[in-house]
Amino acid sequence: MPDKESIAGTSSSSSFETTQSVAGNSALSNLRRTRSVASQLATVRPEHLDVAQPSSLPSLYIDGLRYVLEDWIHKKRRRSLSWILRYGKYVIRLSDDGTAGGRYWVCGLCDARNQVKILEAKATTSPIYHLNNDHHIYKPSTAHDNGPDSEPESSNRTSPAPSSSVSVLDMQKRAAKRRPLIVESRADIFKRLLLGWITDANIPLHGVEHKLFRQLLAFLDDEFVVEVLPTSGNTVRRWILQEFEEHTRMLKDEMNKALSKVHTSFDMWTSPNGIAILSVIAYYVDIAGTPQVRLISLEKLSGSHGGENQAILMAKVIRKYGLEKKIGFFTADNADPCDTCVRALLKMFNPRASPTGLEGLEGERRIRCVGHILNLSAKAFLEGDSSDIFDSHIAEKDQKKERELLREWRKRGPIGKLHNLVYWIRRNPQRRELFLSITSGKVDQSIMAELGVWFVDDTLKGLMVKADNDTRWNSVYLMVHRALRLRDIIDVFCKLSLLDPKEEKRVSAEDVLSCEDWVVLAEIIEILQPYLTYTKHFEGRAPRFAEVLPTMYLLKDHLSEMRQRYSSNLIPAPYRAPRITLEEPVLDCIIVAAPTDGRERATGRAATGHWRIYLGQIFNHGIDYQRRTEFSTIPSRDLGTIRRQGPRS
Repeated sequence: MPDKESIAGTSSSSSFETTQSVAGNSALSNLRRTRSVASQLATVRPEHLDVAQPSSLPSLYIDGLRYVLEDWIHKKRRRSLSWILRYGKYVIRLSDDGTAGGRYWVCGLCDARNQVKILEAKATTSPIYHLNNDHHIYKPSTAHDNGPDSEPESSNRTSPAPSSSVSVLDMQKRAAKRRPLIVESRADIFKRLLLGWITDANIPLHGVEHKLFRQLLAFLDDEFVVEVLPTSGNTVRRWILQEFEEHTRMLKDEMNKALSKVHTSFDMWTSPNGIAILSVIAYYVDIAGTPQVRLISLEKLSGSHGGENQAILMAKVIRKYGLEKKIGFFTADNADPCDTCVRALLKMFNPRASPTGLEGLEGERRIRCVGHILNLSAKAFLEGDSSDIFDSHIAEKDQKKERELLREWRKRGPIGKLHNLVYWIRRNPQRRELFLSITSGKVDQSIMAELGVWFVDDTLKGLMVKADNDTRWNSVYLMVHRALRLRDIIDVFCKLSLLDPKEEKRVSAEDVLSCEDWVVLAEIIEILQPYLTYTKHFEGRAPRFAEVLPTMYLLKDHLSEMRQRYSSNLIPAPYRAPRITLEEPVLDCIIVAAPTDGRERATGRAATGHWRIYLGQIFNHGIDYQRRTEFSTIPSRDLGTIRRQGPRS
């Protein structure tokens, strides 16, 4: 809580007293002439200071830079008694990312005249010099005016005064035996950094017991280590739990005081060791008017992954933070379990609502992830009528089923053949080593000459083919993109593999990509490239809600153009006939991209007519501007060669 002591030296003229709202809360105020620090502090209330992060504290703007009072950050620190604090305040500069930076001293006498004077305060030298020369104020001579930041008087010393009978060597030995006073704030900083390192770097809790680690810290400051470094991992565990509970309490208080509703997004994730985890992220505007994004839960989900089970865990998180009356919108993927989860949550917290009312609430509160919509559209283009094939995992099949699945993949055309080939290369250490040796140019040149191949490209050294993954967005695009870069390497690898005398070690001839296959892959990349661009565009924390519908409209135009350009038989039917269902509301915007089954005549106009008029009126100028930006194709010399020369003989 900010100190109410007058910085001008009299209690009646306090320049830093606190009263009402948030310091620096108005963005327009930052554009005007710099306000005095006193006037900014006069708008701070005590509840504004009970926040979890320094970046959430009220801001003091001095010469366009952001500061906070040092007392607000180091609440538990023993307050400095230096005499210069009668005439000013210590402040901490905040960087752009909200982290605490250097320490400064603001002169209250200058501030009272609207002439802000701020000085670096690693020591008291600069503030004292300013007070002496500009205000003719000097350090008091009485003992009680001294403090930790001032030079200690002899009356404050605990050791006896030296006498002629005590040698200098004895004085040095006596001083060495006395333990230095460990400043509390320094110990707190050490504790915070130690816990941050252990948790962020995934260090074992008993790492503090390691002999070499303790010797390393003791080398820097032996007595400080003895004073503050825990000797047991159990202590570290207790510290971490204490910090977690404290931050949870502060976060709960911050969210309940938020100016807005607390909105959430949630998603399922499977850890590398096979544990199902449900993550929950909260979005709100805190009491200082700052938008906040907080991870509030990362808990194991036991049992079914269905929506009802997810809702039980979500409700537990909501009640834990006391958000029953503050909960706002829910954002999640467009999967049925997510719809069920939101529906169940709304029913839990609105028990008196009628079925019609719950349906209306779901329509209002349920927000769908645009990135997932784009991913579904791309998968619809790639999968056609055989989505079950793309959702299959070869690693889970026996040998007979594996052969059947590989045959099914080959029916998918070049994408399926490339999938099989990449999987075959990556699943065996010897084949991986052979592939990397080709990229590094370590293959016998006589063999290369026999194959009729000669190339040197240092940019490909060490590159490995990428595997697609049905749970990773744009993974097919990235697999094909990397394969096109490594086209020559893949061709050489297949030729070398086919020369192996042992049949079981050869690559399947059915999975070897032909020149026509490479052409098709290049065209598919051009079609999918905007999906990658737009998916990346909507990632992050930037507000892009208003760009969703214009983006869908542009994507529809792109797909329509691609359909007209590649309507020949160059691309196999599954890629020319993407099937996009009408059940997804936003996907209506792009259903007309490739209506190859007559639905354009049957339902297309009725389903899309209303938004055509709407988009034409609302987004006309924005769309015309964005249309000037051409989609870039894959930055690869191979693609350019394929497009210009066509299939190679």
